[in-house]
Amino acid sequence: MADKNSIKISENFTRGDFACNCGYCGGEFKMSLALIGILEHLKAKFSQEVRIHRAYVCEYHAKELFGGNKDYHRLGKAVDFSIDNVELKDIFKEVETLEELTGIGFVPAKGLIHIDMRDKERNVFVVENGAKVDLTPEKRSRYGLD
Repeated sequence: MADKNSIKISENFTRGDFACNCGYCGGEFKMSLALIGILEHLKAKFSQEVRIHRAYVCEYHAKELFGGNKDYHRLGKAVDFSIDNVELKDIFKEVETLEELTGIGFVPAKGLIHIDMRDKERNVFVVENGAKVDLTPEKRSRYGLD
């Protein structure tokens, strides 16, 4: 029998790309199909490999990472990623055009983008010194996002 993480769930992604990797839960998996579709769109748009840094996290891992707070990764509604050979600012500008995304984060220190589908108004932020802060016009200019 094939490894469950090698099961394809879309054209370019497998279950393992999105499963929890804490080592305790056995690779629990839950992910929004809409987010997977968005990542497929980005793969096609840039014709480069999309690297998933964090997707679903189990309850145990969520407590370890986020102190037990409700998190969109825990709900299968968030992904942190980068795209090979594409500048972070260019990825950010593209995801910002996608109306279905209600959480968009620019994380330059880690070289990744955070996207989520929260049930709230859109929140666009940058992570600076480990803290989420609003992406003001000044910060947009500083990071070349305008």
